[in-house]
Amino acid sequence: MSQTIDIKESLAAGWRMTKSRYPLILAYAGTFLAIGAVRFFLDKAIDTVAVKVFIGLAFQVLNWYMTFNALGISIKIVDDKEASYADLWTPQGPFWFYVLATILYGLITAGGVLLLVVPGVIWGLMFMFYGYTQIEHKLGPIQALKASKALTAGAKGGLFLFSLVSIGINLLGLLVVGLGLFVTLPITYFAIAHVYRQRTKAVSASA
Repeated sequence: MSQTIDIKESLAAGWRMTKSRYPLILAYAGTFLAIGAVRFFLDKAIDTVAVKVFIGLAFQVLNWYMTFNALGISIKIVDDKEASYADLWTPQGPFWFYVLATILYGLITAGGVLLLVVPGVIWGLMFMFYGYTQIEHKLGPIQALKASKALTAGAKGGLFLFSLVSIGINLLGLLVVGLGLFVTLPITYFAIAHVYRQRTKAVSASA
């Protein structure tokens, strides 16, 4: 049975959370930008290929680590729990499981894109909550993907529309000299976490 996603309510929730935690959000964003700038300048300053590859991998792992912790922060904020800047550096769950699940997710969606695109979109939506499930339930890569599949069952149409609306909002933010992204990105980021929480409640209620 198809299940709808309340896009308007999710975006409204994202806006409320953005307003309430905006100084903290700016601190997170500034950290990501600063690390990105350091990576850019190191890449330009170093000529040795092996060193560049090593630095690239190191920064990729750091980006995954911070992204994973940011997912945990978004869950805390959605659940109206206390969140701090230190959470960005504090493991929110089994990080290396997240890395493996991220690689699997990338391979699955890439394989789907090669199969005439549509399967890639479907699988991308099906497994989109794997990181959240790992944080909440400390799951391994395969278990996290399966948990996401259960959460998105019957709701992929709504999730697809929600994704399109989120992309449109961020494109509008990009048009405002890019500065609008400092507002639109956190709104849609928290909106996704809100959708995740609504799906967990819906699945629990139907169990």
